[in-house]
Amino acid sequence: MLFKMIVSCLFASMANCWDVPDNIYNTYFGTISRERPYMPTEIYGEIPDWIEGYFLKQSGGTYGNWSNPELGSKITHAFDGLGTVASFKMRDGMVEYGTKFYLTQSYKTWDYYEWDMDVSKVAWATTYSPIVLSDPDDPVLPTFLTGYEFRSDIPTRFVFISRKTNEVVGEFSTPDGLFITHQLNSYELDGKMYLDMLTYSWDVYRYFDLEEIVAGPGTKRTVVERFVVDMNDWMLIDRIDLYPSGYQVVDFSTINYYNYNTKPYTYAYMAGLDPVPNTVIK
Repeated sequence: MLFKMIVSCLFASMANCWDVPDNIYNTYFGTISRERPYMPTEIYGEIPDWIEGYFLKQSGGTYGNWSNPELGSKITHAFDGLGTVASFKMRDGMVEYGTKFYLTQSYKTWDYYEWDMDVSKVAWATTYSPIVLSDPDDPVLPTFLTGYEFRSDIPTRFVFISRKTNEVVGEFSTPDGLFITHQLNSYELDGKMYLDMLTYSWDVYRYFDLEEIVAGPGTKRTVVERFVVDMNDWMLIDRIDLYPSGYQVVDFSTINYYNYNTKPYTYAYMAGLDPVPNTVIK
């Protein structure tokens, strides 16, 4: 039950975002109006008394005012919200919950304008949001550019470096551009190297644009992909889709690294994001 509660908390701000009224942006991606001191929570089921400690969750604390169409009134990507840390304090079978903003420069700017992006007139150019300009007359932030672009037409290059000599021993490139989020595992067996990772032929971070989240599931998918490499000439032998019939979008992958890191393994665990959030995949 504790595990289920934690998994639900990871995606609480993104779950159940489809088939809801037009004010979804301000409902799920609006402004947290205050920091919360620790308070009791309602528990379904039972948490063992021996569990004692803290579970910390990173989340976007505020995204501004989605009712205002003007540039600078809102942040458009789920990862770019002014961050908060949500803390679940667990002891004696009980859980308390509290939140606090990170004291970043962006937070200080927002706080300077009394937590109101409409007043600040600052275009919040952030890592994953579109490239924008801040107000050149703003007294706090200078004009700047940011953002990035994923290019699927540029090949992905794999380079192998010897841990003993620190020298490049081989390399190859895929014909297609790949976006790779997490490495599952890698191991060597019978003169071959097996590289397992989550790959995307599309810009997965665009999936977390707030408008994309609200639009609902699409047809794109994650590939849990294995690259098989010949260690004699370091050429790619095969690419294998390890989860061809699974969820469309999965991520946040892990394995039992304590027993199977750099070794052959059977099971991996991931969070299912599409078509149903809050799902653990084995």
